[in-house]
Amino acid sequence: MIKKEVLFLILFLIQVILVKAVTLNCPQSVEVDSQFSITVSHTGAEEVALYDYSTSSWDWKSGEIYTFTVTAPSKSQLMEFYGDAKVNGNLVCGSSPCLCQIEIKAHNYPTTININAPESAGINQPFTISVEAYDENGISKIEIRKGSADILKSQQCDSDQKQCSASVTVSESNSGEYEYIIKAWDGLDNSQESSTTVTITNQPPEIGKLEPLSVNKGEDYIGYVEVYDPKGDEFDVSLLSAPSGVSITPDHCSGSFYITVI
Repeated sequence: MIKKEVLFLILFLIQVILVKAVTLNCPQSVEVDSQFSITVSHTGAEEVALYDYSTSSWDWKSGEIYTFTVTAPSKSQLMEFYGDAKVNGNLVCGSSPCLCQIEIKAHNYPTTININAPESAGINQPFTISVEAYDENGISKIEIRKGSADILKSQQCDSDQKQCSASVTVSESNSGEYEYIIKAWDGLDNSQESSTTVTITNQPPEIGKLEPLSVNKGEDYIGYVEVYDPKGDEFDVSLLSAPSGVSITPDHCSGSFYITVI
């Protein structure tokens, strides 16, 4: 009697092991919006099935093996696909369904960064850097930096939107070339950089016009002309050529100043 019970238990365990052998053949990863196949098979099955996540239902097919065609969703995610089979009307996997996991990957589109900035500007002259970033996977953030460290603007974007814009107005107090680096992150947290260079020049003083006058011989002539330095620096004024007896005062100024021509 004991030997029969042991034999029955062994046969039952063998049957359980064999019954659990439902095979799901599925890819590890696929791209969004693509079509791919999952094959469900089980030796001796009357039917095999795959759980359809889009309809939240089981799709049963007759036979020991069937290849299901599935369309991936439009967003990247990790998805689980369940399979099962029926033998003698009984579920093989039952409440513990056989499954496979597939990573749905978005296309890695390059981010397009368009920068609008002047090629040059004067010292202390404000100018604007405008940025527009575009990516099929959305834009989550735009950062505008001066050089590699100084962050001038950090713009958070809606990652569900494919396009985002940012701008900043700056001025520089010294002449030279300044590099501004733009970094954009897409909706998958991939980043891309672009840059632009603005040359800051020291603008020379500006001299206003001295209106010509007619005077009689022997009469004194006094005229006024405005000289202006855009940065407010000090500057010297001198006559390059003039008739005998003509002089200017003062000869050393700063900012905006009226020069008397005598």
